[in-house]
Amino acid sequence: ALAGQIDGEQGEYHQARCLLELSDFLLSSGEFERGFRELDRCMEIARRLNFPVLIMESCMIGGTFVEDGDEAGSLLKEAEKIARSLDNIRGIAGAGALLGSRECIEGKEEGIDRLVHSAGLLAEAGDRMEAAKTKLLAALWCARSGYPERTIELAEEAYGTLKNSHEREMPPRALSVLLYGLVLADRRKKVKKLLMDIITNYPVKQFPETFSILKEAVDHAPWLREERGTRELFADEIIYTISRDAVEEIKIRAREAYPNEFGAMLRGIRHITHIEPIMEGASNRSSFMFSIFSRFTQRSVPGEGVVHSHPSGSARPSRADLSLFGRFPGINIIIAYPFEDDSMAAYDRMGNRVKLEIKN
Repeated sequence: ALAGQIDGEQGEYHQARCLLELSDFLLSSGEFERGFRELDRCMEIARRLNFPVLIMESCMIGGTFVEDGDEAGSLLKEAEKIARSLDNIRGIAGAGALLGSRECIEGKEEGIDRLVHSAGLLAEAGDRMEAAKTKLLAALWCARSGYPERTIELAEEAYGTLKNSHEREMPPRALSVLLYGLVLADRRKKVKKLLMDIITNYPVKQFPETFSILKEAVDHAPWLREERGTRELFADEIIYTISRDAVEEIKIRAREAYPNEFGAMLRGIRHITHIEPIMEGASNRSSFMFSIFSRFTQRSVPGEGVVHSHPSGSARPSRADLSLFGRFPGINIIIAYPFEDDSMAAYDRMGNRVKLEIKN
């Protein structure tokens, strides 16, 4: 409002800058409809008056939250192109890292190389901590893609910097990714020693994302859960269940909606008894997770959790998914193409992977 009182392009620039910050906040809070509306207003001003930095930043925010992979990729590539024209190394690296992360979520392994390249650019620009975080993300996706040796190499390099981070969560997170690589490489002695070091030296349960990575790694080595000293760490893990009938309906509806998204409300907290579809065939910005709060207010969302499909083939939550998971008291399920039992994953309010068993 104050920026609107400034005459000329300077006033419009400040208006656009305010709209950009507002849209980022709204989208991060899960207010997608209003967030995209404000982002579009910012983009209109930036393009009309040719403010390249604002266009670049708007594209990066849009590319982060837009559900459709093609649209997101187009926005992030435009941001990268603008950054190159401005010789903005951080912008090139930032757009590349976002694009790489999205490619990894969609199951495209080239995203790992893009993340590593972005980490190199950040290091070149002198931002060693951000470079290490980006490299650690690449290491995590290496583990998820089944490349233990590269996981170990990248995680060790990242830890060399992150062990000095002022963010308390970063050292144990780096070590947890390293553990993941060692588990996949079946180096049992090193795994046992490192896991005990992590448990002894860090309050991992206070760091949800790190604890989630740790659990993900241990899921590949069930023998670790029986080790003395680690049982207690996982003793209170909740196992959720879902009826076979509900699973079959989810699979059928996801296939019918393909290549677009299907979404439904879940009924039940610890045990999912059935689903209530509220939207099918969504695409682009009208994805299920984007549109759900266009229909229901935060207080009147009629369900304990949500299930939606990912036509891309990856059952990992996007940033938009994560921003909404916290609004439900129960679990949230993603089923990915080809929509089978083993392509379904469940997450808690924090976005941590949880166990989901099918009950006949």
